[in-house]
Amino acid sequence: MRLCLRVLSKISTRPLRQRGVDFKSLQDDAIDTTTASGELMFMIFSALAQFERRLIQERTRAGLTAARARGRTLSISKATFYRYLALAEKDKA
Repeated sequence: MRLCLRVLSKISTRPLRQRGVDFKSLQDDAIDTTTASGELMFMIFSALAQFERRLIQERTRAGLTAARARGRTLSISKATFYRYLALAEKDKA
């Protein structure tokens, strides 16, 4: 479900609709943006994905703040840091 929500949150229907492209689920007929109810389901899943993402961000910030208040030093290894940089560069391209 989380992967589905992540994919749906990345897809914006407006630019696709302008090109005449619609989304239709092949596994089940739950989402079909050619119908009003399918578009509603798409929007609901997209909103849920956005909500879940924001909750994760808030919890992460709260956890980091609490750890800093306890005096924990928060750092990552150099290898992880460079991996994140490589991913960021890949996303830009």
